Amino acid sequence: MRRVGRLLHRTPRGLVAKLESPQKLGEVLLVRGRGEVGRIQDLFGPVSGPYALIRPSKGLEEKRWEDLLGKELYVEVRK
Repeated sequence: MRRVGRLLHRTPRGLVAKLESPQKLGEVLLVRGRGEVGRIQDLFGPVSGPYALIRPSKGLEEKRWEDLLGKELYVEVRK
């Protein structure tokens, strides 16, 4: 796994993360030890340090979103 950013806060549409580098729309984001958080739905902000709107996974309950804030995000490294 490769670290790509950190979850900042929640919105009515999902979760917002600060990314360390640009990622692709639809990329699956993970939290170590907790599994899949969701997919990148939108990217905004500067190219050098973008933000992402994340559509949470269907299995992720809304009440658990608060527990994930501040956690580091990862992507699977594909070979």
